Amino acid sequence: MKTSILSLLPLLLLLISCGTTKTGTESTLFEFQVEDETYQIIGINTSDGEAVNDLVQREGREVTIWVRDSNQDGFMDLVLRGNITLEEANQIYHQGIRIAAEMGKYQQKEYPRSYLYDTDQYTFTIISVMGSRSEVNYNQFLIYSKQELQEVRLYDRDMDGVLDSYYEDDPEYTTWQEQYRKTLDRGIADQRIERRDGRYVVKLRGSSMQPSPVSGTIFRFN
Repeated sequence: MKTSILSLLPLLLLLISCGTTKTGTESTLFEFQVEDETYQIIGINTSDGEAVNDLVQREGREVTIWVRDSNQDGFMDLVLRGNITLEEANQIYHQGIRIAAEMGKYQQKEYPRSYLYDTDQYTFTIISVMGSRSEVNYNQFLIYSKQELQEVRLYDRDMDGVLDSYYEDDPEYTTWQEQYRKTLDRGIADQRIERRDGRYVVKLRGSSMQPSPVSGTIFRFN
């Protein structure tokens, strides 16, 4: 289960220099050092909202370490090259994130796939986190209480409309699940959520995306 850092860094787009192709794919680069070793975090972001970050180390022109965060959610999940574990890669990755934050090299940007439903007492948000591998895609369901100024963050890892069983022992689970289904149904009625092979996916939305009071943002580095 991915835990605490998601509350701070739900989706990451690391950027010091960038380029954009004719197809709308943006590539980004952030270079940093950990214990006198130089690493790069390379981001690739497509116009359809899919995005990855790669942690890379080179010796000359040769790539010796290559690990991927397949959906820019702040956690490396796939070793592509090198003698390194995911635990080790994530320690380096998170240090790079902290270094960039300390340097003030990021700005916030709305999620490309989010649906917001507002009531007098609550704001409900569904965010589809999409990447290069379908097995790492998931939905976040956020419940923000306007009275208590508190947020509950839940996950639907299968994107099947059922919140993860991890929460079943919580007395509020049934209420959360009912509200998640209602928000999904409302999103479908508003033509903002669609079914894809049994999965609920929030559609892309452009610059007119509704702002959300919860922490559903991409961290864009500049």
